Amino acid sequence: MHSRLALKSTKFNLSNLIFQTTLCRYGARHETAKAARRHRGAPSRTVVFSSSKFSWDKKEVIVKYKAVVFDMDGTLLDTLADLADAMNRVLAEHGFATHPVDAYRHFVGSGANRLVARALPADRQDEDLRALCLQSFLREYEAGWRNKTCLYEGVPELLDALAARKIPMAVLTNKPQAFAELCMREFLSRWDFTLTLGQMPGVAVKPDPAGPRQVIRHLGVQPEKILYLGDTDVDMFTAVNAGMHPVGVLWGFRPERELLDAGAAVILRHPMELVSLLD
Repeated sequence: MHSRLALKSTKFNLSNLIFQTTLCRYGARHETAKAARRHRGAPSRTVVFSSSKFSWDKKEVIVKYKAVVFDMDGTLLDTLADLADAMNRVLAEHGFATHPVDAYRHFVGSGANRLVARALPADRQDEDLRALCLQSFLREYEAGWRNKTCLYEGVPELLDALAARKIPMAVLTNKPQAFAELCMREFLSRWDFTLTLGQMPGVAVKPDPAGPRQVIRHLGVQPEKILYLGDTDVDMFTAVNAGMHPVGVLWGFRPERELLDAGAAVILRHPMELVSLLD
């Protein structure tokens, strides 16, 4: 089993359980970029790694980091095509226009409920239709969640390096918990993760700090000594809200400017650049 403390459900119908998890209210307000930059754990200026060499000033790193928490979609796994295919099938089923795969870079990141709302036409946002399309999306995604999904280049090497250094790792994602666990078993079972926490009833989605605080408690590490890696503004706000060190990654779904504006203290262009923060 990939995780010693993985959150599991007892016997369940996968689609129904996931549907319940996605109805959790997305009520957390995003921190402003200004507030993010004032966060006491962030350095005075952003460290940006070069893709060809690790050119950075170690004086920027004030603390020795003890643990790493990862976002999943767009950070560990490239899931975009499978998410887009599932939602496009739902749109076509209801007679709506579909979207290019790249458009989903801005639809994902805040949970399945928000993905559905963003993909539907602006004039078709009634609650009943959204709930119906959400159920359909979860059904379609269940049928094809691993068709095209894969680990990003460099991620296996990074996880190997962290494991060799005995750095505790965890996953914090807005992906429904059941799907998060499926992805962990399929793609990440080689590595030992302390906890996998996805979207589930009773836990607010990112950037609300409730979920991150649960992960922090399981890790047993002070939040300012935890690196949180993610590819969206939601991830950067999440790290700031929970007192973790926000690290933006550029191999995922969103651009560098979004990550910086949301408070990223470090920008990585390749997964292995993270190792320099730990050595």
